[in-house]
Amino acid sequence: MMSSAPSLTASFHPYLERHRSMPDTRSFVSVSEPIALQKIGNVGRKPLVLNALAEDTIRYVFHEMFEEKIYPTISTLLTHHSRDHKNMATTTNISKKRKFIREGVFHAELNEFFTRELAEDGYSGLEIRVTPQRTEIIIMATKTQQVLGEKGRRIRELTSVIQKRFGYPENSIELFAQKVVTRGLCAIAQAESLRYKLMGGLPVRRACYGVLRFIMESGAQGCEIVVSGKLRGQRAKAMKFIDGLMIHSGNPVNDYVQFAVRHVLLRQGVLGIKVKIMLPHDPKEGKGVKKPLPDHIQIVQPKEETPIAQPYSEPKERKIEPLPQQMVHPQQLQQQQQQQQLPPQPQAQLQPGAPGNLVYQ
Repeated sequence: MMSSAPSLTASFHPYLERHRSMPDTRSFVSVSEPIALQKIGNVGRKPLVLNALAEDTIRYVFHEMFEEKIYPTISTLLTHHSRDHKNMATTTNISKKRKFIREGVFHAELNEFFTRELAEDGYSGLEIRVTPQRTEIIIMATKTQQVLGEKGRRIRELTSVIQKRFGYPENSIELFAQKVVTRGLCAIAQAESLRYKLMGGLPVRRACYGVLRFIMESGAQGCEIVVSGKLRGQRAKAMKFIDGLMIHSGNPVNDYVQFAVRHVLLRQGVLGIKVKIMLPHDPKEGKGVKKPLPDHIQIVQPKEETPIAQPYSEPKERKIEPLPQQMVHPQQLQQQQQQQQLPPQPQAQLQPGAPGNLVYQ
């Protein structure tokens, strides 16, 4: 269905032509204009409806490189193109299938945004809690103070961006920062750590062994690190570093194994990093998985008993049984019990001279 909104190319094309003559941005515009327009697709053929990737791309191009010279105009155009879209905040009667798909897309887009924005702060995942009053997004990171920012400024900026992107009303969405308990058992945090070590020029073997040793010292059952690409020469190859136990199949993989992939852009090419960590079984402290493995066997230790120095016999009381002549019929026994329970009746005193009374002297 064609939209009546004007084409985005026609909207900001004059601004591109105006900034081509600028000496400091001429090369950037000539290179980045086709890339930005190619990402939003179908330029000049039909009116455009922007998605999140197109918005982020154009905001980055004009806001970062042109120093907010034409940012308000572009922001107005983006709002004009995306205001008719349905967003996550709209409450409509939808099927269960569409509801789960919408929640999955919402989670994936937030995860991608935080991965790019909070990579240097040790971002390692998020958790979304939806309540009737508000939506809570918990950001898990190793450096929570940098996520919050100075006096909570950065967390408020992230809240405002998410609120405007998905159309949430005011004060209906809130962001929290939670510190990762054990950094060595988080695959995403260790992949980012290895990525920054390789970007700093540390040799691949030395960096991988350092991360591997730190993971195993944190209490992991096993670890596997794979680095592939142009490691030393022009020929690409892969190096694998393994330590401990690692499972690869079955349902316990979903609970016990954490997996993360990162890419490092170096001068000779792109290196790929894969980190797999097998968590320990820890039902009490919460550092690992509470559910044990299916083949786990728990041996109950015997109770500690004091050793017997010298054997001895314990005397037992003998139960005295009644003799046959002392045994009473059950009916007679019941009568005897009833007689014992009845109170004794007082006897009438005999008065001398009374009729019917016999007095012996």
